[in-house]
Amino acid sequence: MELSVVAGILGIVVVFSLLAMGVHIAISMGLIGFLGCWYFTGSGITGFLQNIPLNSTSNFLLMAIPLFVLMGHFIERSGITRDLYEGMASLLAGRVRGGLGMATILGCAAFAAVSGSSYATVATLGSIAVPEMRRHGYLPRVAAGCVAAGGTLGILIPPSILLIIYGWMCEVSVTKLFLAGIFPGLLSAGARMAILALHPKRYLEDERLISGKEMPLHEKLRHLYSGILPVIVLFGVIMGGIYSGLFTPTEAAAVALVVAFIIAALKRTIAGSVINESLLQAGGTTAMIFAIVMGSTFLVSFLALSGVPAFISEWVVGLKFNRFIIITFVILMYLVLGMFLESISMLLLTLAIVYPVVHGLGFDGVWFGIIMCKCVEVGLITPPLGLNAYVLSGVIPDIPLHEVFRGIFPYLLGEVIIIALLIAFPQISLFLPNLMG
Repeated sequence: MELSVVAGILGIVVVFSLLAMGVHIAISMGLIGFLGCWYFTGSGITGFLQNIPLNSTSNFLLMAIPLFVLMGHFIERSGITRDLYEGMASLLAGRVRGGLGMATILGCAAFAAVSGSSYATVATLGSIAVPEMRRHGYLPRVAAGCVAAGGTLGILIPPSILLIIYGWMCEVSVTKLFLAGIFPGLLSAGARMAILALHPKRYLEDERLISGKEMPLHEKLRHLYSGILPVIVLFGVIMGGIYSGLFTPTEAAAVALVVAFIIAALKRTIAGSVINESLLQAGGTTAMIFAIVMGSTFLVSFLALSGVPAFISEWVVGLKFNRFIIITFVILMYLVLGMFLESISMLLLTLAIVYPVVHGLGFDGVWFGIIMCKCVEVGLITPPLGLNAYVLSGVIPDIPLHEVFRGIFPYLLGEVIIIALLIAFPQISLFLPNLMG
């Protein structure tokens, strides 16, 4: 093994050691990446310092991230989410088993489709749906588990910030990734609804609490109209514009942001304070993401100079194992890392090494992007550090964290089955992208 490869592997070990000590992911990757580049280039490090911060954050594709984040904040504050949830709840509650919970999952899917953020979905729907579900007789852990698991749909259903970053890092078409996420996203939503319906009846809504509280038909239609129509419009603008070739993903994000602002203005929910809060929160989220992107770019540059990705890829491809055994180990690695690392950080920390291996084994890059997103979904709800559970516990503090994880457990089993299906039947993910040719 060459000395440069040893230096690269040592750098990876040091990064994980810093993370274990609580050092921020951007600082850990940036510091070790900088020192590694300095080790290999000497005085040439000046060029890295001049180019990496600008080049890593001025990519046209990454400009979609702040636009989608800001759009999600406008939608959150416009009342669309509450209208959509109340309309669905009025149609389903008391009519089908677990109807109120199913309305919550559909609300999570719809909000995820226009926000692209799992955490925003959990925080928004958690504050609306969990109190309503508990008021109608749901066990606290069932209500919490439903929202925490439903919130993970924000990672997969387009537009997904994670898929944008994956496409940028691996040079895979984001347009194809967005299309590839549609069927698995719908499958995931349907599986969550089925799992909820399989809960014992005494865990779900109490029909005695629902009877006599029916919403008039015109109110149901009003909530559905004011909630679902804007979601359909925004999703149509994003996916229709991209699929028709009218927009790139970044241009679609810009147009959708304008449409979201107009919708919020028509609903008369946009005030100066709302705009200021949305801009500040979107700016904070974007700064956090771009700081991690810059740190990861330093680390990736260091690893490229060391030759670690090529060394590991050649070593793994040369193993006499079936490639599906190897991809299973890759998936298990992501499931474990997802328990301890935030999703974007995990992606940026691992893809420089993992993707060359996956590509060398002959797996489709679009397909692997969806598989990886499913693994991240599982990590978000897996103890001890399933971040969606922590977000929900912060929004609804009177439900203990261990009760949230108890409510999540049935959905974890469902996620394992879905991942197995996506591996066995790649066309679930690739059917729509293949239509593009």
